Amino acid sequence: MAHRTTILMAGVLLGLAQIGTAVAGGWAITQIDDTPGAFEANTTYEIRYTILQHGKTPAEVESTSIILTPADTGETLTFPGEPTGQPGQYVAQVNVPWAGSWSWEVSQGWFGIQELGTIQVSQGHGSAEWVTLEGALRVGLPLATLIVLGVFAAQVFTYRTHRIDRSETGLPNSAN
Repeated sequence: MAHRTTILMAGVLLGLAQIGTAVAGGWAITQIDDTPGAFEANTTYEIRYTILQHGKTPAEVESTSIILTPADTGETLTFPGEPTGQPGQYVAQVNVPWAGSWSWEVSQGWFGIQELGTIQVSQGHGSAEWVTLEGALRVGLPLATLIVLGVFAAQVFTYRTHRIDRSETGLPNSAN
């Protein structure tokens, strides 16, 4: 019985050793080379990043991308990374379509995904805020109010002018 236990324990230890060998060397980190001070909606940013195996050695991967997920909808946007010619360095053209809080991460090929945290995207100076429903109401309601007031003022002016013209001719102001 002791012999079986010894063989079983040796088998378990050998299996665990194989798992450790298979996993060794299979991790990397992504270093973002430069980020803008602030992100604005509808602005394209060139994000350069380097994938470092064991946190030190630049690693070449077949496929990499930056993935953005807005906090409010959960849909993902993927921006593929292209090699820059430098070992392990890639560049992605990232354009966030609307303002808000976004989580971002990097797909590092076979190394897996590395979460990068959360970024805040502002509406920006050049973006068309009125395209959203809220923006359309902000512009549309005051404009509609001005148009209605203008039409009302024109009607009052026309009514008063027409009434004055009748009184000067001696005609009654209303038909009885």
